[in-house]
Amino acid sequence: MSDRSSEFATLPAAHRDLSDTARQRARIATMAVFFIAGMMYASWGVHVPTVRDRFHLNAAMLSFALLAVAGGSIGAMAANASWIARVGTRRACLTGGLVMTACAALILIVPAYWMLLLVLAIFGAGMATLDVAMNAEASAVEKALGKPIMSSLHGMFSVGGMFGAAVGGALLARGMAPAVHLALAAA
Repeated sequence: MSDRSSEFATLPAAHRDLSDTARQRARIATMAVFFIAGMMYASWGVHVPTVRDRFHLNAAMLSFALLAVAGGSIGAMAANASWIARVGTRRACLTGGLVMTACAALILIVPAYWMLLLVLAIFGAGMATLDVAMNAEASAVEKALGKPIMSSLHGMFSVGGMFGAAVGGALLARGMAPAVHLALAAA
């Protein structure tokens, strides 16, 4: 068996019988997921000062809030690999994305700091689930296409991040309420 046919045999069944057009659509869809993930993460990042001010956080408390995001991410990455393999990347991307966006919409409306920590931890878990699943999907799409595309996909995450930060900053500068911005970004 050649290297190419061996790689093809390891593809998920959903990618084996795709036409060239369908493979290109899969690439575009995966690029969109990377863009949206970057946009959402940057939209949250724009509001770190807002979180600090809304909850009257000192530097240590703000650092702990940021640690909650990282803790949720690490926990999800450690726990979700077998679940993602079982349910598939499409369902895992959808689940992780929905959890992440629902939590993003809640960040600035929860009434207490302990709730903020919980929402941020779950936000991190959703983001990590989406991250692992979209990268697994990207690997399968890359194999199906038979050419390297991973760097362009991660580039889309960065473009999404720049877009999310620029739009978020512009909307806040024009007076949009921070909670409205995060709800809009989540939608």
